[in-house]
Amino acid sequence: MKERMKTILYKIFRQNLLLKIVSVLFAIILWNYVIVETNPLREKTFSEVPVKIQGEAELRERGLAIREDLTKLVASGKVTVNVRNDLFNDLTRERISLNLDLSTVTSVGEQKVNLTCTTSYGTVKAVTPGEVTVTVEELVTRTVPVRLRQIGTLQSNYWIRTITAEPEQIVLTGAKSDLEAVEEALVDVDITSVTETREKSLTYELKDAGGNTVSAASIRSDVSAVKVNIEAYSTKELPINKDSLTVGEVAQGYEITDVAVLPETLVVAGPKAVLDGMESLQLEQVNVAGLNQSVTQSCGVEIPDGVMLMDAAPVNVAITIEEKREEITYDMPIKVENLQSGLTAKVVPASTEVTFTVPYSMVNRIRPAYIYLYVDVAHLGTGSSSVSVKWYIADDVDIQDIKVKTEKVEVIVE
Repeated sequence: MKERMKTILYKIFRQNLLLKIVSVLFAIILWNYVIVETNPLREKTFSEVPVKIQGEAELRERGLAIREDLTKLVASGKVTVNVRNDLFNDLTRERISLNLDLSTVTSVGEQKVNLTCTTSYGTVKAVTPGEVTVTVEELVTRTVPVRLRQIGTLQSNYWIRTITAEPEQIVLTGAKSDLEAVEEALVDVDITSVTETREKSLTYELKDAGGNTVSAASIRSDVSAVKVNIEAYSTKELPINKDSLTVGEVAQGYEITDVAVLPETLVVAGPKAVLDGMESLQLEQVNVAGLNQSVTQSCGVEIPDGVMLMDAAPVNVAITIEEKREEITYDMPIKVENLQSGLTAKVVPASTEVTFTVPYSMVNRIRPAYIYLYVDVAHLGTGSSSVSVKWYIADDVDIQDIKVKTEKVEVIVE
């Protein structure tokens, strides 16, 4: 009996399973028929659909500006679309246009602006957010100066002559309250690696009176960067060449005894290739023709094209001109001075050559009598002694560099 029941149940289960399979297949076929023939609508939702800003030109033509940064305020939205089944897979985020149209804004103050959405692949059912609130102000124009600020440290042996900006001013437009805070456009110029003249395109930051950055979204300008020209050169310290510094002949009987230059060196700037070939600086020549006295004057520096003096101070040249001194030699007798009473003295040799110099103008007027040679025997008793020869020079006579050929003589006292 038990076995018979098992057989009956197995037959019933087997027959129902086949029925179920047939039912499922029939349902699938029927569903496909409905879908293909009726093409029903289905919902498809996209998040982070990018928002396109429209109507900005029209808004500005009306003299209006929005203070908020719309790219941050409403960067994207959520969109739900009813789409036919046959287009369901074709509808993508890129085929949806989500727009914030500012052309509807016509007055200042807080304004609500609707987001609009379109697609050719279905009907837009919902947009989130549906609107945004913006602050609208009067659109104004302001011109601010460009200020260049050097940063970094210039390498040694280099010099920056000028740093200029083009343009020197920037025209800004934006919301009135935003532009009222702007005082300048600041450009930081890093001079650390500057070794030659160059041109850079650098961005700027808008600053208020306190040096704080103004970064209002409403502010616009046609100038996004400033062209900065840095005029830079190598530098080199060079001595001043004193050779051939004078031209002409001084007066007869005079000579140049010294040439002094102050300063003795100067720093010049120019292209490195040019400076590498320079060893000294040449001054303009000083005309000393016919001069009989010293002269001091400022002289210009002769420098090659493209080379500049770092120091604008004048170069002073002091030329010492003195009367020449002529050498004269006489054979002069040696006199005895301060001989004790009752004694006699003999000088061996009795005379000697004496050489000295006098000014050129005295050569023809000098006389042997202007110089007197003698030995002082005041301390000598009888006998023979070696005594130094001394001399007197007449008053008001410019005799110098006296040299006696026989500096010591034998004096015999009896």
